[in-house]
Amino acid sequence: MVRPLKNLWKNYKYRFVPWISLNIIRDERKRQRLLKLGEKTTNEAIKQNQSVRIDHIMKDGVLLSSREIRSTLTEYCGKLSYQKHPKYTVEDIHKKNASIFFEHFGFLLGRKKSHIVPEGLGVFVIDGTVNAGSIVGLYPGTVYMPNEPLFFPSLGNTFIFRCSDNVHVDGNDRWISKSIFRSCAVRDQFNFDVPCCDSTWMTQYPQNLLNIGQYVNNRSTSCDNNVVYQECNIFLTDANHLRPKDVTEDECFPVKFARFIPNVWSNPENNSRYSLRIIPLVALDDIATGSELLSSYFTVIHEKSAVDQTKSSERNNEKMME
Repeated sequence: MVRPLKNLWKNYKYRFVPWISLNIIRDERKRQRLLKLGEKTTNEAIKQNQSVRIDHIMKDGVLLSSREIRSTLTEYCGKLSYQKHPKYTVEDIHKKNASIFFEHFGFLLGRKKSHIVPEGLGVFVIDGTVNAGSIVGLYPGTVYMPNEPLFFPSLGNTFIFRCSDNVHVDGNDRWISKSIFRSCAVRDQFNFDVPCCDSTWMTQYPQNLLNIGQYVNNRSTSCDNNVVYQECNIFLTDANHLRPKDVTEDECFPVKFARFIPNVWSNPENNSRYSLRIIPLVALDDIATGSELLSSYFTVIHEKSAVDQTKSSERNNEKMME
């Protein structure tokens, strides 16, 4: 009885707001204490505290800016193939894009039994070497604003990612979560036939090999994380989809490449209001072949959140009414 409850708490605590708040406060105190040491801060001390480690890495320029993330994804997606003809299966496209992925990034990723979660899957580097600062994954799923209902999809669901602004991403590829994502993907198609997102991440053969971020496990107390989540926003635009005034040009992402992005809004009204939240995973260190990708559930943010966009949009509407 105790063991199932312990496992349940282990999976749920990262979505339990009081627990997250206490840990953020604790880590911030550690960070301030260690930063006071100045030049005396050792590498060992940095490794023991994730927030300090990220501060140092950001100063070294390892992490990417949101503009760099969007630029990298645009360049990479421009090379990918997709299923244009029924004679090509999803597996055929996956294999072709795997070669493109390796040529572009210099490594390949795969899912297999995790070293951290005994009975679960993890993401491993199966070929090549990941360089620090490389994008190694995207966290897929349906995106929910803080005020949108998520109760039923969250039941027994360990794949719900909570962003810093309470935006949630449901990365479960089974049960009701799978049905919701497929429904939203069909609903939001451009011109009724152009995909608005990638749905193949819910299969064994995703057409975009980055779309396996939900299987990257959280680090353990004995293992340091080698990747970090970076919240980023993109607004899908083309000649027929103009951006709102409060969306900058740097946030724009070509509609024609939306078919490779594994995220979709749960609420269709958000498509015209806000930039779409995506969550890339970026390597903090060089990662060798055979190593498992390990993350930390505390993210690094580089730009205004969707909630900030909501407030900005509301202020603009109030000004227009005046």
